[in-house]
Amino acid sequence: WSRWLNQTGIIMPLEIEEKLQVNSSRVFERIREEGHVGGNPIQRGRLALQHDTYLDTPGGHLYHSGASLRLREKDGRYVLTFKTPVEATHVRTEGEAFLTEDEASAALDGALDLVDCDVAAAAIAYVGGSSLRAVLLVSNQRETWNVTSALGSMLMCFDWVQYSDPTGASEGRTAEEYELELELQQGPRSLVSDAAQHLSRRFHLPAQARSKYERGVTLLGAFADDVAVPERDAPVAVGRALLTV
Repeated sequence: WSRWLNQTGIIMPLEIEEKLQVNSSRVFERIREEGHVGGNPIQRGRLALQHDTYLDTPGGHLYHSGASLRLREKDGRYVLTFKTPVEATHVRTEGEAFLTEDEASAALDGALDLVDCDVAAAAIAYVGGSSLRAVLLVSNQRETWNVTSALGSMLMCFDWVQYSDPTGASEGRTAEEYELELELQQGPRSLVSDAAQHLSRRFHLPAQARSKYERGVTLLGAFADDVAVPERDAPVAVGRALLTV
């Protein structure tokens, strides 16, 4: 992790990660069976179901600028996360704040200005004071693994993701996909890039250049100028139910 002064004048940590497209849960099984990533041992973390709501302006200001504002509910806790692009596809600023249930409700109701925290203030400033509303729901069954090496450590996440529309504009349409994510915890950036290259070669996994928010918006056509079609080589199931845990 390092830190970055974003355009709103607030210092935020950098999130360094790599993402890979996965076409079957069998890939996750094979990695578990091998027990390592490029010789670095892996240790099982936890299995959790995350519910994310993404907020944006009616015209998709955050989406079109490569940023995102996410309200996550997990284990009865609410976390507001604001991400903005910095220098490369997989490097972003990331600011987080824990919210109360009342604050989370206000954010979901389009009253983010009533939430008193730096993250909310940064997001509002980023969009020039425009209103922010819920535009995308993401349910993610995430299985986390810890990967360690002499250079540092990272998280490896197996994600089974379902996208849905909170506004009803897409008439109940949903989309589903798998993803593998590597996130640096400690050490040089090369730790995650080398691991991603190894997994890509070993299991024939293409790189995923877009965020979950970007893919969900495109798949569901959340904004008028986006076409709801899968990306090339990105297998996506539409209208299926997410596995419950």
